[in-house]
Amino acid sequence: MNNGNYGGAFVLTDEKSTEVGANEIAITTIDKATKPTLEDFKNGRVYSTRSQEVSVQNNQIHENLVDRHHIGGFSALSFKRDNPEIEVIGQLKIFEEYNSEKIGTSTYPWSVLFSMVADKKKINGKVKTSVSLSKWTKKPWIKNWL
Repeated sequence: MNNGNYGGAFVLTDEKSTEVGANEIAITTIDKATKPTLEDFKNGRVYSTRSQEVSVQNNQIHENLVDRHHIGGFSALSFKRDNPEIEVIGQLKIFEEYNSEKIGTSTYPWSVLFSMVADKKKINGKVKTSVSLSKWTKKPWIKNWL
């Protein structure tokens, strides 16, 4: 990453058959001096920040702070152009399909993987909700049992 540490991104979906061919990828909170391990991903969390959301209701402007979980589409076209320095360290089985309607999604340039984990938490406060990568990597019956 830009700070000299290693980060982590978790691929949630295979490339979609679109014009740009995108994978849905979760940016994680992994930020460490040594290469991450599969265990780091098993225990990892999606990087989340508080953002200001502006809406209009009954002709009045409303501003709210909302949690934003950084999961987004990364395109194959921009991968070829940006040529990011990434390394696959392993694979974890996905037991629950990622649904962008439940969590929301954005489109990101590949360069964001190296600079996303900024200190926005102090700007708008600590997030109130978080998403664990185990949401997708643990069998549903195990999650309910734990």
